[in-house]
Amino acid sequence: MIEYRELGFEVIREPWNEYELPDGSTLKIKLVLTRVFRKVTKGEMSYEFDTQNITCLSFVPEQAKGEPTERGYTPEELSSSIIEDDVKYITRLEEWNEYILEDGTKLKLKLTVSKVSKTNKFDKRGEPIYIVEHAMLPHITPKKKSPF
Repeated sequence: MIEYRELGFEVIREPWNEYELPDGSTLKIKLVLTRVFRKVTKGEMSYEFDTQNITCLSFVPEQAKGEPTERGYTPEELSSSIIEDDVKYITRLEEWNEYILEDGTKLKLKLTVSKVSKTNKFDKRGEPIYIVEHAMLPHITPKKKSPF
């Protein structure tokens, strides 16, 4: 039997990570922790997390912009409109999120970009639309038990 218990948590920090794209734009991503569960399976304890990722493009140079459109695109349309599949980027800032769980566990999560693809589509401001893939790295430090 699997037993779940939702835990409260305190946010210590949830910073933005920043990456510089070749067109001069800044790609910003942020991981937001929404829920934490302690999971017990056959006496083994682990943690599960619910998160949301925020991705945005900022400081887009004029020369990188195209024709603005109010139209929304499906994921399939964006995938089929990729013009550069593996955009090289420079990591400017990539930090760990930090939390304290109600059971005293220290939790660190890092959202890191693993791939950026450029499409031939533009948004309502004429800013290019990129597809961003990321991965989340967890680091869990259980509360130390007192020797007394």
